[in-house]
Amino acid sequence: MSRYVIGLFCLAVLVFTLFQVSQVSAQVQYAPRVEYPTGSGPSSVFASDLDGDSALDLAVTCGYDNTVSIYINNGDGTYMPRVDYGVGNRPQSVFAADLDGDGDDDLAVVSRLSNDLSVLKNNGNGTFAPKFTYSTGANPLYVTGARLDADTLVDLAVANFIDGTVSVLINQGGGSFGFRTDYPVGSGPYAVCAADLDGDSMPDLATANGTGDSVTVLLNDGSADFTARTDYPAGNNPRGIIAADLDGDGKRDLAVANWEDLNVLVFKNSGGGNFSPDNEYATGVHPTSLAAADFDGDTFPDLAVGSVAGDFSCGSDVIPILINDGSGTFDVRIDLESIYDPHAIIAVDLEQDSEFEMITVHSLSSQMVITDFPDSALPASCSAIPGDANADGNLTLADVVAAIRYVLQLPPYPTCQFGNNRICWLSGLICRGDWNGSCAVTLGDVIRGVNYIFNKPGGPWDPQPTGACCLPVP
Repeated sequence: MSRYVIGLFCLAVLVFTLFQVSQVSAQVQYAPRVEYPTGSGPSSVFASDLDGDSALDLAVTCGYDNTVSIYINNGDGTYMPRVDYGVGNRPQSVFAADLDGDGDDDLAVVSRLSNDLSVLKNNGNGTFAPKFTYSTGANPLYVTGARLDADTLVDLAVANFIDGTVSVLINQGGGSFGFRTDYPVGSGPYAVCAADLDGDSMPDLATANGTGDSVTVLLNDGSADFTARTDYPAGNNPRGIIAADLDGDGKRDLAVANWEDLNVLVFKNSGGGNFSPDNEYATGVHPTSLAAADFDGDTFPDLAVGSVAGDFSCGSDVIPILINDGSGTFDVRIDLESIYDPHAIIAVDLEQDSEFEMITVHSLSSQMVITDFPDSALPASCSAIPGDANADGNLTLADVVAAIRYVLQLPPYPTCQFGNNRICWLSGLICRGDWNGSCAVTLGDVIRGVNYIFNKPGGPWDPQPTGACCLPVP
């Protein structure tokens, strides 16, 4: 194809993008972006409180440096210069959670050329010990984590592109993992997400299968066995997938980024872990990743789209945001001006102001970009405040005792209006025993609870007022 034809194609894409912006640009307000340099070839970003000050820090994988970079939050949404840690060959994805149960979030990184998973344990202050390595399948591209077997430990799931599998690694305690179990999915999985898809309070798995043009849903039997598999046709070359309640019916739906089709396909959850394709929404770019957040302040989760250059090499310097009308329909698109190649994207509250910030990493320019959305809104908390394990409206020693019983697996647990009280306690974005906002109940919550009740110095010990607890509240 001639350079003239390629130029016309890129010009047409640009004109279409500008037209979209002119139609709807007033619906979402955002502040000027802030840019931070990264290592070479950043490929993913994850937000977590790594140094225990309740402010979200950032971890970024840098593919050409074979490192994961840590950016510590100054407490106001700005960041210290990065600190780099060695991982495997060509790291592709990072996940953070308390893997060893000591109250500090650790790191898990998959590297696609060395076919391994690096676990870096937190020293307790946002610095990390040297990696410990576990084997994965061939060409791992994505890692996520959840309590897959219903104990208090975070397990890991890895999408292996060449093998067409998801590896499940069960946490044995202390941040060590047993032999992996590989579950077949569609061909060429780029990404995997973990969420309760069938309403049994256990996290299931879903993958975007790039070369298989499909989505695979693996349902959890309650013991981290994922042999129950269903495949759904998707668009051409799906590369990103997220699970979120997009239509407000209390069930997690799926959104898939179809790279070759330049669109996002939404699957509505019909109950019991079954899905039906709903609508496709044009992105104008080659989408690779998705983030769900309420960017326009109407309480409905919208979809932001990360992307990379396509076959014609004109790339993109915009981030499409698909606006939810409240029913899980996304007919309005806003194109946010950015810098070239916003490959990976997340949306979290970095400034602790109940507003979302969007974080993107740009592999060609080796930059991380943070954009604040002042009109956005975090999901409202439910009536049982985080830390209030017995839902009596007060933070007392009884709540600390309940958290200790949960961590040590000593029933009885606080009652919920579900069949399994212990599993119920962990359902929702933040459960009732979670003092520190880590989306888990661990020894760190017990420590924070004790310090809060007895007014010990060294805070902040107050519960973090974010997320939603186990519903319905007893």
